[in-house]
Amino acid sequence: AAIPPPPAAAAAGGGTALNLPTDRKLRALVVERDPGQRLVLKAILQRIDFACDTLATMQEGMERLGKDVYDCVWIATLAPPMTGWDAVEMVREAEKQEKLAHCKVSKRPVPVIGIVAAQDKDLPRNKEAGFSGVMVKPFNPAVIKDIVARHCLPLPIPPSPALAP
Repeated sequence: AAIPPPPAAAAAGGGTALNLPTDRKLRALVVERDPGQRLVLKAILQRIDFACDTLATMQEGMERLGKDVYDCVWIATLAPPMTGWDAVEMVREAEKQEKLAHCKVSKRPVPVIGIVAAQDKDLPRNKEAGFSGVMVKPFNPAVIKDIVARHCLPLPIPPSPALAP
């Protein structure tokens, strides 16, 4: 039997925004080495009402995660010099030590979505590393919307003026 869509996805219908209960724009961080791929994912996330920051390396990503709060993080699994699998393990370890801004205000893990090639979508390593979900390239707006509805719910906090988009 097919799994019904989550309530947020069903409520979104054919529109672009998810209509999630929040008084602020949701924030996403995309870490992908390919500038074209970053641009495409950013455009899709913006259409569903996300503010979106993009970076080329996970080293930059970890620095940003240490000071800014995001509702979800999208990481390419194959992005040298560090793989996405290594990166998500680093994120989960930093969460345990409460080094991420997200954890300091929410006290819950940040949803991390792995951006994977089709041949890597079912790898046990995706779940073992700590990804909340995976997005298979090429990017599909409907699938991204569903992933967001399933994994990237808004934080139950208002943004501080320093964190507002």
